Amino acid sequence: MEVIEKGAALRLRPRDSVREAAARALTLHFRGMLAQVAGVRRGVDPECLHEMRVNLRRLRAILRLFRHDLPPRATSKLAEELKGLGQSLGAVRDLDVHLQECSSIARRLPKAAHGSAERCRCEMGRRRERAHEALLRDLQSPRFGALEKSCRDLIGRLRRPTAAGTGTIAEAGATLMRAELKRILKDGRAIAADSPDEALHRLRVRCKRLRYACETLRDVYGRPVEKMARRLGALQDVLGAHQDAVAAQALIERALAESAATVPDGVKVAGVPRTCAVLWREEQRVRRAAFPAAWDAFDRKKARRAFLKAIVQNPPDITSGLILRFRRILIVS
Repeated sequence: MEVIEKGAALRLRPRDSVREAAARALTLHFRGMLAQVAGVRRGVDPECLHEMRVNLRRLRAILRLFRHDLPPRATSKLAEELKGLGQSLGAVRDLDVHLQECSSIARRLPKAAHGSAERCRCEMGRRRERAHEALLRDLQSPRFGALEKSCRDLIGRLRRPTAAGTGTIAEAGATLMRAELKRILKDGRAIAADSPDEALHRLRVRCKRLRYACETLRDVYGRPVEKMARRLGALQDVLGAHQDAVAAQALIERALAESAATVPDGVKVAGVPRTCAVLWREEQRVRRAAFPAAWDAFDRKKARRAFLKAIVQNPPDITSGLILRFRRILIVS
């Protein structure tokens, strides 16, 4: 059966076993994902889809973070099911982001081209509708029911009593986050002016993974880990803006390749889409130029040392944990 903990009961504690921590974190984001399903089905508010996708990504990040202490077969099965649904959500989300930015690109076209640009935007809107219809089929299919069952079964299994000696989340998390930060530093410092777009995208994915880990484990390690999550978020925003431009260009060029001169319903997508694709390439260049400063702001020795010290030393005591939670209450109120 599904667990019933709410609120504070789902917070991770330094002395939790890895399996207990994984069960709590999976429960939190599994519920977060399911809470958005009705809104995604209505298809009115893009934020519902965005939030569902974020929670799904966090579920995948938790499976990856705790993979060495989870049952491999059940974990692999759930990871594959989440990946499939994530691809359907991503197809819609990419078009949502593109449509949101279309107006800014259209303003940079000559006035005589605005009508054609609007037809191009309408074509992307139709593609979004088709992607959303495919997503709805996925949500109504037995595969989604199987995903829900797999997640509930894994959470239930993790909550069963296990043999002693599995280690605490504080110990396991430190090892994993230290290794992930090392990879980020290596990849980020290697980015040069001629590095391919894929290199920035891989760095963005790594930043996202470590940020999710920091946000999952912030109650375990305290304030320096919260600060690292914010620093990663700032760097990820710059990398994400660049990737949005890459994705937008790819969407337009794919539409051109698929339709040649006309799409099936006769709407022309030739000249202006090519111009838009050129503008998006220029947008990539502009957004990429923001990376060096963002990286320099992230790659600071003092912040890195504070983070590493927080995760390798003994976890924060009860008093510091209470102070941290009290600060959050004050900020929210």
